[in-house]
Amino acid sequence: MILIRALTASAQETWIREVLDMPESALVDSVKEQFLVSDFVGHREEIDANSYLFQESLHGSLIEHEWFTTLDTPRAWPKGHELYVADVGRLDTIDVETGLIMGSLAPDGALYLHVITCNASAAWVCTPYVNARWSDCRTTTHL
Repeated sequence: MILIRALTASAQETWIREVLDMPESALVDSVKEQFLVSDFVGHREEIDANSYLFQESLHGSLIEHEWFTTLDTPRAWPKGHELYVADVGRLDTIDVETGLIMGSLAPDGALYLHVITCNASAAWVCTPYVNARWSDCRTTTHL
């Protein structure tokens, strides 16, 4: 993972972390001054529970290497004190303070959850096969 700050038209490398397999997404938590980063281990479409989320400070020091584990191909999006994680065929809601799963949903037709975004009332997840909207990880509306 490479952090690059782009404050002007030019970019400057700030720091590099070289011990990752395949980092996919990084979220900034400005309150805790950290990144939550997903790292894929293995093949992207494989259900093997080898991937994880880790915590990294905004200054480049590792906080916790395997903060949340047993994931397959996680992509995450924050929603208040919750983290929505799209992971192959399910959507998990994780409490960012405790690191515990608050809810999980595995809707029919969701074969490879890929892009995730949230607002105050729902999470939207796209797949190559199905586009769907989840409300609080309990109900599904296919779009």
